[in-house]
Amino acid sequence: MSTFSRSRRNFLLGLGGSGVVAPFLPVFNAHLEAAGDGPPKRLLFVFRSLGVELDRFWPTGTETEFDFPVGGSLEALAPFKSDLIVPRNLERLRLEAKGKGNIHVVTTPSLVSHSLNDSLDGPGGPSFDQIIAQGLPRETAFESIQLGAGMIVYGPGCPIQDACMRVSYRSADDPLPPEEDPRNVYATLFGNFVPNADALALVERRKSVLDLVGAELNDVRNRVGQSDRNKFDRHLEAVRDIERLLEVGVSQCGDEPTFDRNDYRTQEAYPDALRLHTDLLVEAFACDRTRIATVMWSSAQSYLMHLERLGLAAPGSDEALYGHHAVSHDDTANAPTWNLAIERWHNEQFAYLLDRLRSVPEGDGTLLDNTLVVMAHELPDGNGHGMTQPHPVVLAGSLGGTFKTGRSPDFGMERTWHQMLLTICHAMGVPVDNIGDEGKPGIISELLA
Repeated sequence: MSTFSRSRRNFLLGLGGSGVVAPFLPVFNAHLEAAGDGPPKRLLFVFRSLGVELDRFWPTGTETEFDFPVGGSLEALAPFKSDLIVPRNLERLRLEAKGKGNIHVVTTPSLVSHSLNDSLDGPGGPSFDQIIAQGLPRETAFESIQLGAGMIVYGPGCPIQDACMRVSYRSADDPLPPEEDPRNVYATLFGNFVPNADALALVERRKSVLDLVGAELNDVRNRVGQSDRNKFDRHLEAVRDIERLLEVGVSQCGDEPTFDRNDYRTQEAYPDALRLHTDLLVEAFACDRTRIATVMWSSAQSYLMHLERLGLAAPGSDEALYGHHAVSHDDTANAPTWNLAIERWHNEQFAYLLDRLRSVPEGDGTLLDNTLVVMAHELPDGNGHGMTQPHPVVLAGSLGGTFKTGRSPDFGMERTWHQMLLTICHAMGVPVDNIGDEGKPGIISELLA
């Protein structure tokens, strides 16, 4: 906690012994802490199963003058170009030298922890999101949350389901399973919120208290010198921030989503589950229920069936029964079209996520401006299981101006995924020197503003 933060708290505590301020101090404490540095920083990691059509994924053009080709994988993200960083030629840890059984047991744990255990079937340490969660002071109701949609693994699929169905680990042997049912997510995050009618009345009472606090501050401000008035102005702005927060809390947190299905853990329910998870994640960030989240859009080695839903296979046909994993290994002439269509649909969902974040005003910008969203695939090449190609990842949001967006830098395979994770940790306020093992040291300063 900064000295100035403490002085603000002491100032409020000593404000003429006012009984008006005391009942609201818990709210002040939580939000005046952040007021010195602007809105809080948030991290969202979006996991994407399997790989991409590498020749249709990357932007064209230069680092700052780039485009997403029409018909390409990332076309849906064009409206958000100024909010994105799309690294080209980012190297991923090469796992072939470590030996492996099922590649999918290896790819996901190593993606998030940059390590593997001695059995090569799980991480060797905590995932990067949990390094951050454990390295920051607890200021929200939930230290972090983990969600997952389409977490379907069939018999001959991934032999170690923990390795394929987890991206968050407190430690090597402490995985955090994602919640799949949006109903449970809502009940967990917002179940103890005051019902709407009472919440509105409560907010009005709290705003009345804040009006009185603001009046007291303003009265004292007019009786001090100019140098102290600047401090009072910051306190008054903090009061206004809390009033805005209360208004957001009612509009964003009071309404329960419509749940139209009995079971969201089926093939057919996947699009609905993904959309509900997205809406709930945005609300959780907007309401400051948590600041760190991961969401899996299917497990590793995904067996979700997309082709019929996307109009690429007739109902009941053999192709309609192809899971994503089978499509990724298909060598027929249709395979590139199928894979690209699956990618494009998911990137449309990612665009929806970014649009939702950008629609929430916060401070001088939006919720997206104060968030870093990391969307990364399990591996570059889903067919050949190659790990030597550039790793496909998209960063969105500037994390309060920490990242310099609107760019697609080419790292020439000189910067690594490990360094990317280190950079994210540093930007979130947890300056670790290493994550996992075999990592190239140092952060990627070129990503930062």
